Amino acid sequence: MSLLLLCGCVKTSYGYIPASCAHYNPHFIANERQAVLAALAVWNCISRREKPDAEKRWLDHFGAVRKDGIWHVFPIIPEGYAGGGANIFLREKDASLVDIWVTQ
Repeated sequence: MSLLLLCGCVKTSYGYIPASCAHYNPHFIANERQAVLAALAVWNCISRREKPDAEKRWLDHFGAVRKDGIWHVFPIIPEGYAGGGANIFLREKDASLVDIWVTQ
């Protein structure tokens, strides 16, 4: 029998992530640009790459829609292309992470 202790983690569709990433930069999200940048901050926190993803790339290749106080940030895939990316759901009131998953 094994015991897994995940102290300070949040369960998402992507898997367990550090709680500090789920509440990375608390603030009200007023528009699509702020939603995409908040999602980028969460993504960079989760991925912990040596070279984080750039703001320009995300602003050019991700969109966001708000419904019932939740922002859904998603990759913009050109017609005729296969692909995917991070789908990140954030609360409008405080930019906290609701869920995340990655499509291919």
